[in-house]
Amino acid sequence: MSDKNTNKKRVIVGAVLVVGAALGYAGYLQSQKPQARQAGIRSGQGTWDELKKSHSMAVNTHLSSRTGQAWKQHDFTTLMASFGPERTMKENKEFFQASIYVLDVSNIQWKAEEKKDVQALQSKIVNFLTEANKGVVGDAAQVHSFAAKTLLRLGTPAAEDLKKIESFHKTSRDAFRREIVADVLIQTEPLSSEGRVLLGKMLLSKTEVNEGLQMLARVRDGEARKELLNRVYKNYANYPKAMKPFVYKQLVLNHSLIQGDLKKHLAEAAKSKDEVWEDSFLVAVQELNVVSEFTADIQRIEKQSQYPHLKMLAGAILAKDKGIK
Repeated sequence: MSDKNTNKKRVIVGAVLVVGAALGYAGYLQSQKPQARQAGIRSGQGTWDELKKSHSMAVNTHLSSRTGQAWKQHDFTTLMASFGPERTMKENKEFFQASIYVLDVSNIQWKAEEKKDVQALQSKIVNFLTEANKGVVGDAAQVHSFAAKTLLRLGTPAAEDLKKIESFHKTSRDAFRREIVADVLIQTEPLSSEGRVLLGKMLLSKTEVNEGLQMLARVRDGEARKELLNRVYKNYANYPKAMKPFVYKQLVLNHSLIQGDLKKHLAEAAKSKDEVWEDSFLVAVQELNVVSEFTADIQRIEKQSQYPHLKMLAGAILAKDKGIK
């Protein structure tokens, strides 16, 4: 693996950990595989308490910082002066990192007369993200990632700023910087035209559909998400065999938005002894409320599956269904 790719992965991991804490440590733990969650439970309450304490300390530190006070006091002069190309890497990182924490927990409400100040702040962040079409690695890449997340917490940028981001995404030669601004483009309300094109290509791709579905989960525009999910549903037969279990699982998790019959794929899913298919099947029978129709298949997984966490899940589904009856 090249140094560039290594740096990129380190940046992504770092950003996920920091922002994950700001968004809620519980969500991070819930996203882990069942085995990992069980290991966490067995380690006792101590680990959980340490996580809560660490998160609380981080929030308090950022809230009491100069940046935190500026956000709470709506001090736009200080906020505007706290970041930019004239600031050091460390200063920019501290500002955007603190901003993410503060904006997540403070629920700041802007007065009507402050909207222009918020927009000016957004414009400066957009300029920061799109300045000089050069590559960023290491700390610089992490700072850009934090800046994009701060921008998103301030709402959809003004039309002129959005066009600037779209233009940058089309023309930038740096793949990682394009990824960073892509996250902004897919979370605008309504969904930006460039974001729609980007997701449309990925969701119909035979190699990028999984990544596209993960990005689609972050789309805030409900109508756009529904339209794009139905594109995936209509294209289901064209996806490679190896990708179908993941695609199907995402469709059933969003079944209320799908304009079509997802149950017709369950018989095929029930036959597979592959881990990802068994997982998708068990999720599907619950989401689509057809446990009683596939009791025999669920029982087979409970007794014969090679994967303990899926055997446990199958048993829990059967016990719940029996309790309901």
